[in-house]
Amino acid sequence: MASENSSPTSDLNKEKRFGQNSYYYWHNHGKDKADTGDVAPPPQHELVAKTKVEVTRATKPILKFSWCDNKKTVKVYVPWPDVKEEEVSVNFQETTAELTIAGEATDNRLLLNPLKEKIVPESSSFAIKGGKEVVLTLKKKEETSWYDLKGAPTAASD
Repeated sequence: MASENSSPTSDLNKEKRFGQNSYYYWHNHGKDKADTGDVAPPPQHELVAKTKVEVTRATKPILKFSWCDNKKTVKVYVPWPDVKEEEVSVNFQETTAELTIAGEATDNRLLLNPLKEKIVPESSSFAIKGGKEVVLTLKKKEETSWYDLKGAPTAASD
C-alpha cells in the first residue's frame, strides 16, 4: 500500500498505481487530452429548417342566448359577465350573424347560420348593456314575422 511518508493528498502516479483500465485513468484522460484535441468536441446544434406555424385559438360555442322579434329588427341577447367592447367582434352577412367574445385562453362564439330570413348587414349592429349582456340587433330585409331565429341548413351553410 502507501508508504508511511505519503499522505492521501499527495500526488501519486495514478497510472502506475491503478493501471490503464481503472476509473481514475479514464476520468483523468479527458482532462489531459482536451488541450491537444484528442477528445471528441461537444456536439454543435445546427438549425435544419424554420417553419412558420399559424396558431389558432380554441373556440367554445355560446349556448345561452335569447331573442326577440320586432317589426323591423330581431334582437339577440347574450348574457356575459364583465364583457368589454374590445373583447367583442361581430360579423353580419345576409343570412349569417356571428358573435365572438375573446377570452383569456379561448374564444366564445355564437354562430347563427343560416338565419330564418335575410338581414341587412350594413344596418345591423351590437351593443353592450351594463357590462353584463351583448345585444345583437339584426335589421330585417323584409318586414315579416320570424317564428324561428334559424332557418333550415343548406349545403352552403356552416
